[in-house]
Amino acid sequence: MALLDARALYLGLRDHPEDVQRAVAHYARLRCWHVRLYQALSAMFTPFYQSDSLVLPVIRDVLVSAIARVPPAPQFLAAMVAGSLLSPVRKLGLKKPPRL
Repeated sequence: MALLDARALYLGLRDHPEDVQRAVAHYARLRCWHVRLYQALSAMFTPFYQSDSLVLPVIRDVLVSAIARVPPAPQFLAAMVAGSLLSPVRKLGLKKPPRL
């Protein structure tokens, strides 16, 4: 995601070299929804992974292992970990990498 931020900042500076405030605003518009999505996902999942609770890790282990086997959950989880939800690649003028 840091590389996506770098690309968005580059585009902002490239498109508004005369005005840093406009460049940063452009960067923020490019990254806004992707970052908000990951903030929401982090807020949702962090308690299950960073908690002193005895119950939440059990719920996580049981539910995630069961859900992760049912399509489209594996694809969603992979996209979430890869940072490719909301497909920021096209918006930043990048090409999708070939599938392996």
